[in-house]
Amino acid sequence: MENPKYENRFNVLPLMWRHEYIENLYEPFKIRGKRSDVFKDYPKLKDSNGNDTTKLNVSYDDKYHNGQLMRYGNDERGFYAIFHPKKEEFDKQKAFALIEKISEDLSRLASLQDKYVMKGNSFEDLEKIETEITFLFNSIFNQNNSILQKPVSNPYPRMFVSDFAFNLFQAFLSNTKKGHADCSFIYRIMYSDNLIFEDIRDSEYRRWLEDNHDIVIDKTKTLDRCTAKGRLDYYELLKQSLSAK
Repeated sequence: MENPKYENRFNVLPLMWRHEYIENLYEPFKIRGKRSDVFKDYPKLKDSNGNDTTKLNVSYDDKYHNGQLMRYGNDERGFYAIFHPKKEEFDKQKAFALIEKISEDLSRLASLQDKYVMKGNSFEDLEKIETEITFLFNSIFNQNNSILQKPVSNPYPRMFVSDFAFNLFQAFLSNTKKGHADCSFIYRIMYSDNLIFEDIRDSEYRRWLEDNHDIVIDKTKTLDRCTAKGRLDYYELLKQSLSAK
């Protein structure tokens, strides 16, 4: 299933398309086959004599998933079942959490896309919605680009406190228009997070941008004036992704 094109990011993603997209993400975790074979070793409910019945035991622990049945069904490929991760399946736990986040983000993206074409939006409203859509779109569909690339060593030890900080800056900037608000936000938020050295002031940062990225901007905006929810969400996604490397 192909991702939507970037130039079509303002088009509303239909509910059925979003459902199919999430189903494709779950596909590697679908156990397929005859129902009897898929559930052969799955715990069954007991009858009054303590014998197994044909009914599945789908009781859940209040605190943990441990391989319990998530859901089952039939599609064009036949019967399937999806089981929650077991306690020791850390990669699967992380994968399921990511799929759940993408599902939530897709719903929010569709809501913003719909809001974008509603009556009554001011120019400022549209600019804000555009920014949120763009960053949310990138965070969902650009999972195979700079977010997941192998980190590199920090070539600017005067600017960034660590390799992580440099890679975070690069990953963020590579998926923006590199405009005034984008460059202001990434400087201000990383400075606030102590990822850019404290003595790197606005003027030095802007000179560095021009010298190393051919980007010329006016004095950076304050953090509260350049923070949009989509921009902040994308920044947090990048931090989580790079922290996991």
